[in-house]
Amino acid sequence: MINAKIGYCLDCPEASPMKPLIAKRCQFHYKIFRSKVNSEKRIAKHPIICANKVSAYRFVSRAKWFKERANDLTGVCAACGSRSCKDDPKYEKFSIAHIFPKAYFPSVELHKDNFIELCFWDLNCHGQYDNQGIETIVGTPAWLIMVKRFHAFEHLLTDEEKTRKFYKKFKQLADENRD
Repeated sequence: MINAKIGYCLDCPEASPMKPLIAKRCQFHYKIFRSKVNSEKRIAKHPIICANKVSAYRFVSRAKWFKERANDLTGVCAACGSRSCKDDPKYEKFSIAHIFPKAYFPSVELHKDNFIELCFWDLNCHGQYDNQGIETIVGTPAWLIMVKRFHAFEHLLTDEEKTRKFYKKFKQLADENRD
């Protein structure tokens, strides 16, 4: 039988009691640490199989964009205030919602302001926003953040993108709720 090593976790606060350790971390912090290491390995070793270089570039750029946005997460859903996936590197991407859908607005797909932190597991504000539309967010604290960020990248949208229904609806609601 293997005896567990008891000691102080590298990542726990200094006043924490001694705990069984795995690689100098308590079980909770060890899982987070391994998840981060594994996600970094996956990004580094992921085979990019695509027909053209543009797709490969977009794949790598999008992974980098999500990684950078993960650093901006607070751990709280901007719409409902519940917990987001910030503390779980495996799922933190699920809490990063594009304000303007990346598939329809490629000009701002990777813009630093084209995101909002929404919960995925609790009330699924991210899923509601993606599937049911803008109306689910209007009136929440997230809406004011989204409108502010929208104005930061609106000038980058192409004329073709500005003809889309989503843009027109968002712009209309943003103008109506401008205070």
